[in-house]
Amino acid sequence: MAEKLSRIIRESESSKSEATKNIIQEIKKQLMEISKTRKRPEFSFELDTELEISLSFERKLTTEQSEEITYTNKPRIADETITSSNHLGKLFSQSNIDKELLRKRVKDLLKEKSQATLLDVIENYGGLEKGLPELFGYIGIVKEFKHNISPDKTQNIVFDARNQKQIVIPEIILTK
Repeated sequence: MAEKLSRIIRESESSKSEATKNIIQEIKKQLMEISKTRKRPEFSFELDTELEISLSFERKLTTEQSEEITYTNKPRIADETITSSNHLGKLFSQSNIDKELLRKRVKDLLKEKSQATLLDVIENYGGLEKGLPELFGYIGIVKEFKHNISPDKTQNIVFDARNQKQIVIPEIILTK
């Protein structure tokens, strides 16, 4: 230990005084005396072994059986039907896409023009009213018409006009 200390001091050359050398010599002498007595210093670490961890979500282990819950009250029959629910309309309104209407729109535009892109069809009828489900409806019926998909050309289609959200798809050209 004393040698390590003296080596560190010599390497850093921060202290060249005689007092430092004397302290190092005294440390060496004391270490030599301790080693001759063959006594070990009584330094040790003591760990708490009775550590108890209690987590609130931890289920207690027990041999007792849990009490079985029995319900005595019968559920009441609802006064209203499911069709009168306010939330039912919201649940199904976005997924009801009239594919016949979409087909008619494509056919009507192709009567006027020999070819049109999917974006032309959407813009001709004022954009997408029902968002992405309507766009996917258009994409689903494209296979029923002569079409060409250009993967190198893309089109930005706005599906949420209020929040200006858009999607980029490959250009789909519909022909007669």
